[in-house]
This record gives sequence, C-alpha cells and structure tokens, in this order.
Amino acid sequence: MIDFLLLKSLHSLLGLTITVCDQNFSVIREYKSEKTISLFYNHYLILSNFSKTQHDFLFHYGSLGELFLVHHIQQYYIIIGPWRSNVIDPLLLKKKLTETQINASEQNYFIDRLSQLPFFSLSQIRELLIVTNYCLTGVVKDKLSEPLHYYTKGWSNSFDLDKIKQFSKQNMSSYKYQYHFENNILKVC
Repeated sequence: MIDFLLLKSLHSLLGLTITVCDQNFSVIREYKSEKTISLFYNHYLILSNFSKTQHDFLFHYGSLGELFLVHHIQQYYIIIGPWRSNVIDPLLLKKKLTETQINASEQNYFIDRLSQLPFFSLSQIRELLIVTNYCLTGVVKDKLSEPLHYYTKGWSNSFDLDKIKQFSKQNMSSYKYQYHFENNILKVC
C-alpha cells in the first residue's frame, strides 16, 4: 500500500508536484503548493505510455521540454514533476508556441513558468529515481543501471563489429592495395 504521508513529504522536499491516479487514470490525490509550478497536463497521454514498456516506471518528456517521472505501483500511478534538465531555448519555444497559434501574452506566460521549473541534472534524476523507488516500494535499487548496461553492451558489441569490418577493409595485401590505388587514380583522370 502506498504511504500518502510519505508522498506528501517527498513533495515538500523535492518541490515537485506529485499526482496519484488510479487504474482508470483518474486523479485521486495531488500534492502541490504555491512553490510548485504546474501547468495543465493530459494524464491519460502520460500514463498511456506504460503500454509501451515492461518496467514499472518511465520518464515522460513533455511537449515543452519538461520531464516527468511516473511509477506504476499496485493499482496506482504516481506522476512526479514537471522539472527540466535542459536549458529551455526561448526562441525555439516561441516558434513552437506560434505554430500552435498561441498568442504572445500566453507565450510569455509559458516561457516564464517553464523557466521557473526546478532544474535537475542527469545524475540527480538517477538519484531521484532511487529515492522515489525507496519511498514507494521500500527497496533501495538503482533501476537505471541494468537497462543502461544492456544498452551500452549492445552499443559496444556493434562498435566492435564496426571496428573489425573497418580494419579488415584497410588490411589488404600489397597487390590488392595497388589495384585499388590505381583504380582510384584512373577514376580521377
């Protein structure tokens, strides 16, 4: 069972909005204060991404560059955020907002609100995942390590194969090298 008092404490410490939804994606509880910045978000859009993953958590990248951490524990979905981990480029954001036909005063409102979002570096996001996982499950576990190791192992294997292929292309006999060299000269002429 989720300890709602612990979620409220987590909200106070992080300064982030925490929204708890049920299985129908209806908001059950929401923890926010005057210090937290939150815009209107489509919870269904955020939570429907769980059908694309096998994990019990996911990171959602919002349309304006904001980030959310979402956990699926028992029959609840816990949305933590928004925050930012990159500098938001006002020119790019204005262009995106102009394309959606938002007037200038509302554009300035969005830019102002997004610039006030808490900033977390990538290492802090990893620590945030560890802390929230502990608060929700009671288990201290780095859930990013295992997928990261699989990702880097696959990347490393493909990189090694590319190096082997490149080396075998460059490692020619002297006759083969001379043949390719002369062909390249003839192509130029």
